[in-house]
Amino acid sequence: MLQALGLSFYEAKALETLLPESLTAKELSAKAKIPLGKVYSVVLALQRKGLVSAQGARPERYGVEHPSAVIEQLIQQKEDEHERVVTKLRDWSVQLDLLHERTPRFFQVGVSLEEQRELQSRLFGEAEHEVCQLFNTHHVATSNRLSKSVWEQDIKSAINRGVVFRALYPLHVKLPVILSSLSPSLFFVRRVNTDLTRCDIADQKKVLLKIVHPDGIGYATVILIENRPLARTLQASFENLWDRAGNT
Repeated sequence: MLQALGLSFYEAKALETLLPESLTAKELSAKAKIPLGKVYSVVLALQRKGLVSAQGARPERYGVEHPSAVIEQLIQQKEDEHERVVTKLRDWSVQLDLLHERTPRFFQVGVSLEEQRELQSRLFGEAEHEVCQLFNTHHVATSNRLSKSVWEQDIKSAINRGVVFRALYPLHVKLPVILSSLSPSLFFVRRVNTDLTRCDIADQKKVLLKIVHPDGIGYATVILIENRPLARTLQASFENLWDRAGNT
């Protein structure tokens, strides 16, 4: 399993053997079946990666101080590497779609009301675990009720699938009736006034940005972006506001 997290064959065998106990190089060689002439270079490689430490005995022993922290470090490195590859592939696919004048799936712009409804519904429909919604002080709950009623039904459907919603609303905005009746164990609302861009974040990987129309009522444009680094950045801003906000 450890090889799947980026370690070489011998590094994986050595780390697996050292996770439960500290050993000398000779003991490690015997237990992990690593040639004695190679075990020192393997241990050194693990030390350089911050996975194994020398414990100062004579003869010197090697071990893992916090096994769960080491495994988490390897998992995080693998996830980061995977995300870099995925981001590059998405960027490449967007460029190819644009080259052939096709609409990229990972970056879509909605200008008309119909396009905006479609992108909003897609975000809610594809959400698997959690959606975080940020409504700024320009939000008018009573405007564009046709689109909003569609989205509210989409939220209800997502919650029925077990998706959690957390929403930050301005202090003065009254919740629509349908949202007020949703399960309090899956739909959470807090109050805060902010001028940050209106956005929805799904599963910390998809973002729907909403650019307000100059008339302050509708949206001039909505942009659906599937990009984990962007989603994580906006999620951090959301969490900061969430911690500061008051419960509804």
